[in-house]
Amino acid sequence: MRKRTFALTSAVALLLGSTINAVPANATDNKFWACVWESCTGSQTTGTITWLNRTATLSGSVFKEEGVDYSVTAIFDAFAGTTKVDTQTRTLRTADDNMSIGFTIGDPDLVGGIDRIRVQICENDLTPPFCGVQQNFWR
Repeated sequence: MRKRTFALTSAVALLLGSTINAVPANATDNKFWACVWESCTGSQTTGTITWLNRTATLSGSVFKEEGVDYSVTAIFDAFAGTTKVDTQTRTLRTADDNMSIGFTIGDPDLVGGIDRIRVQICENDLTPPFCGVQQNFWR
């Protein structure tokens, strides 16, 4: 009888523990941003990360200084722990100063899904491009 009670108690504790620690399928949204310059006065990308079950949807904009004659590229990397799962880039061409972005990042078949997105923006007027600090956003 004691073995059965212990087994039942252990099973209930395990079930409750895994339920309490589970990440909801649609966790809280994050605002994201990345700038080339520390003051955020030049090229930048901003928006919202909507965390889904195994992936995330990003929506926002890429901006560059008005009148500059080079393109800028926003780089978005999705991670599961320390493993890079997916990369998306969005390049704002020379004729435009602002571009809307919207896409899904991650692997829908990855058990556990992604838990971090790294964002960086680069000005493409130099070789290699001049890039701002990478910003990390967690689920």
